[in-house]
Amino acid sequence: MEILIFVIIVVIAVLWKYCDKGKIGENKVFKALCSNLDKEYRVLNDVIIPDNVGGTTQIDHVVLSPYGIFVIETKNLKGWIFGSMDSKMWMQQIFNEKYQFYNPIKQNYKHIACLAKLTNLPKKYFLPVIVFVGDSSIKTINELPDYVTEDRREMLRYIKSHTQKIFEDNALATVCNMIESQRLENSKENSRRHVQHVRDMASGQRSREIPLCPRCGCEMVKRQAKYGPNAGQSFWGCPNYPACRGIVKER
Repeated sequence: MEILIFVIIVVIAVLWKYCDKGKIGENKVFKALCSNLDKEYRVLNDVIIPDNVGGTTQIDHVVLSPYGIFVIETKNLKGWIFGSMDSKMWMQQIFNEKYQFYNPIKQNYKHIACLAKLTNLPKKYFLPVIVFVGDSSIKTINELPDYVTEDRREMLRYIKSHTQKIFEDNALATVCNMIESQRLENSKENSRRHVQHVRDMASGQRSREIPLCPRCGCEMVKRQAKYGPNAGQSFWGCPNYPACRGIVKER
C-alpha cells in the first residue's frame, strides 16, 4: 500500500511539473532549435542573469551564431492574439473571453539590454525573436516586425535568413563563456527570487535612484533635451530609443 501511494505521489509530481504551459512551450521551442540548427549555432535554454537593478531577468532561449545573437521569447497561447509594437499590453481572445498580457516585444527589450551590458557588446548584435506556439493566431501580424512569428517553422526561417557573418568562432565562444559564467543556476530558489523581484517591480515597492522605463522596464539613462521649449533640461530616457520612447521627468 505504501509503495502504491509513493508511486501515485511521484506520478502526480511529474504531471504537475509538465502542466506548466509556459515550460511546455519553451521545451517545444528548445527541441525545435536543437533539432534544426547545425553546430555553428549554440543554444542556451532558460537563462537567468542579473538585471543590473538588484534582481534578475529570465530569458527563454539564447541562440549564439556567427550571424548574431538571437534572444527568444516564447508564448504558449491559444485563441486570437491582438497587439502592436508600442502598446504596453497585448490581448488574447478565446471566444468571448479576453485576457491581457505584457507586450512580449517590450519584454524582450529588457532581456537584450541586460545581455548587452553583461557581455559589453552593442545592442545591434542582439536580434529579438518572439515565437508563439500552441493553437493561436495573431490577428495584427501584418502590423508587427518580421521577428514576431506564429510558429516554430517561421521562427527557424527567420533565424536562418540572417547570413551576414558578424562573429568569428573564437569571439563567439568567448561571448558564450561570458553568459554561461554569469547565468544563475536554474534552481527553485532562484526561480522564486526572480518571480518575487518581478512582483516587487510591478507593484512599485522598490525605491530607486535610477527609474525603470514605464514602457519596457529597462533601467533608464539620463539625457538632456537639445531642442524645443525644454532645451537644456535633463530627463530620463529609455536606452532602447527609438524602438522604445519611454520618458520620465527628472525630479
